[in-house]
Amino acid sequence: MITGNAFDSSESTALKVKESILITVSGNIFSGTGEGVYRIYGIVMSDVNNVSISGNTIVQPLEGGIYILGEKNGYLNITGNTIIRPSYKDPGIYSGILIQNTSHSIVSNNIVIDDGEERSMKTAIEENGNSDYNIVTNNRVNKGMSGSITTQGKNTRKESNLTH
Repeated sequence: MITGNAFDSSESTALKVKESILITVSGNIFSGTGEGVYRIYGIVMSDVNNVSISGNTIVQPLEGGIYILGEKNGYLNITGNTIIRPSYKDPGIYSGILIQNTSHSIVSNNIVIDDGEERSMKTAIEENGNSDYNIVTNNRVNKGMSGSITTQGKNTRKESNLTH
């Protein structure tokens, strides 16, 4: 359980988890803001199962906010997180939330906003790889350079999201 931490000015990924199960990440702050501070990377996980990521605030990360990578991920609950300007240093490259090769998971009630003068994130929420049977619902997002929410799983449900 990783709860109630402030990750500020990290020079590498603030939280990186690989090949794990039964993980809870909640109530943390990942802040890349402040004068001359542009180094925070957010949350990166790969090949994980039975994971809950909730109630975190990620502001101006260098490379996306919450990234789930690897060959096989499942049973993730990514709920109630706030991600602000997830690709401002590299326009069009990084999404706020990326789930890759993920199944039987929920991405809901998140706020993913690109609030700068110009849009820079790739997309707010992105599902790619061999992902399927996910639900992306009730999120509040902006449209990124490649859209607002992109899914590719034929059985993934994308519903009731608010795009501004």
